[in-house]
Amino acid sequence: AIEEQAVRIKNLVTNLNTENKLTYGMGSWKKEKILLPAVIRDTICEILNRNMDEKYDIRVSISEELEQLYIKGDKELIKRLLENLINNAVIHNPQGCEISVSLTAHRSLVFRNYVLELSDNGCGVNGRQLRRFNSLRKPSKLPEHGLGIRLVRQIVDFHHWSVHFYNHKSGGFCCKIVIAWKLIVLG
Repeated sequence: AIEEQAVRIKNLVTNLNTENKLTYGMGSWKKEKILLPAVIRDTICEILNRNMDEKYDIRVSISEELEQLYIKGDKELIKRLLENLINNAVIHNPQGCEISVSLTAHRSLVFRNYVLELSDNGCGVNGRQLRRFNSLRKPSKLPEHGLGIRLVRQIVDFHHWSVHFYNHKSGGFCCKIVIAWKLIVLG
């Protein structure tokens, strides 16, 4: 229990530091050409190697056509985003849940977007929280819950992507991040 609380405190401090650096432009974040599927898999492996409880199952699904998808982004921020969303699923579903991470392409006649989606089949969140998570306004005071989600929004904004949070009809929480086509770097 002490080890678990120490990890939570470490994550909280890291989130606060990262949020302040993003807010005040103090971080040394840089957008570089990175292989997104590799960052996703590396992050998931790091999380699983921290002795994650067996009642949590993480599944990764990446479209075969996207295995060589390079984007411009900050690797450490993207890892932080993934860690926050997975940690939220674990923290808010103590009974256990399945966590899904997917990367897919969505095309129209004009646009090509890539969607990174993280979801769980847990308890979801209430309507008030969803409205707050999807709000463009930053709360004036530190929320009791939702700092990780607030940081996810900041990381998404830093990359000029878009994000939407919602509950599945069958239950569970979902974060859908759309990576715009114009920010894609050709491999």
